[in-house]
Amino acid sequence: MIPSVRFRPIWETDLDQLEQLSHELEPGNAGAFHTHRDGLQQIIQESMASFTQDVQTPGPEIYVFVLEDMIHRRLMGMIKLTALANRGNLFYSYQIQSLCQISVKLQVNKTLPTLHLVSNYTDASSMSSLVLFPRYRKKGMARLLLVALHLYPTEFPQRFPKRMIGEIRGCYDSSGCSVFWKHVVQHFIKDMDYPTYLQLLSDGMETEILGLLPRGPIYISLLSAEVRQVIGKPHADSRGVIQNIKAMGFSYQEHVGYSSAAPIYECNISRIQPIEQSREAVIEILASTVSGRGYLISNQRAGFDFAVTVGKVCWLSPQSIGIEEGVGQILKLQAGDRVRMTEFNL
Repeated sequence: MIPSVRFRPIWETDLDQLEQLSHELEPGNAGAFHTHRDGLQQIIQESMASFTQDVQTPGPEIYVFVLEDMIHRRLMGMIKLTALANRGNLFYSYQIQSLCQISVKLQVNKTLPTLHLVSNYTDASSMSSLVLFPRYRKKGMARLLLVALHLYPTEFPQRFPKRMIGEIRGCYDSSGCSVFWKHVVQHFIKDMDYPTYLQLLSDGMETEILGLLPRGPIYISLLSAEVRQVIGKPHADSRGVIQNIKAMGFSYQEHVGYSSAAPIYECNISRIQPIEQSREAVIEILASTVSGRGYLISNQRAGFDFAVTVGKVCWLSPQSIGIEEGVGQILKLQAGDRVRMTEFNL
């Protein structure tokens, strides 16, 4: 059975439900929820402002989307897309590089992995903060969020650069603290707990924090085994996300986050599978039921009216289709409207 869902921009009326749902998340899985209610409200307002701006080149815009259960009118999850990874500022990560140590007299020839602080992704957009709330963690839901997200830059390419990165959740201890942060990063900043550190990042103190971190090299072999084993490794719950984005064309290029050492994946936007394989068509018929393959369908509209849902599509010609009336209602479509679609089966 195809679920009745709607993928759409976040609205101001979502605040209460988002705050309530954030308390259901496990430690370390807070995503965009590591901030207080006022901070959540600010994120919503900044996202809403981004959707309404007349953007011709990418800048500091953030686009937060939610997945909504249309039957129960509940939020199922969310994901964030930042037009430029650090909103116009330098975006830092650690790159894993190999350094050779050679001594002919001592007959030593060793290659040692090291971490170097770099800003190679400053000109890329960033996909992050993918959260599915516990009751909706079912097969295909994370993939639905990821694929639906990419129908937006497909429709509005002027808002985004040519590259996109995917920031993945890293490894955390039972209290929700990043293992890498606890054993490496914390040594270079003043005494503070991890929630305070995240709040400082949320409050715009990233430049000050980065100024205290070593540019490199950090010799990975000098770090404890506990730290070495989390560098470039995702949280167990994020392995499915990685499988999905790799299938969409993303690849890992030895870059990790500076707070968690979690892997960062990248892809040229034009080569992302949902974008590359999407098709446009005109709705000719809306019927109570249609037979056909499953698609994610976008209404192609700008601003807060942008929406995506899942539905069956009956191809009537290479340019025209029939869809179910329920899909038309969710997307506010009628005969004669254009849509963009990409094949999708749960």
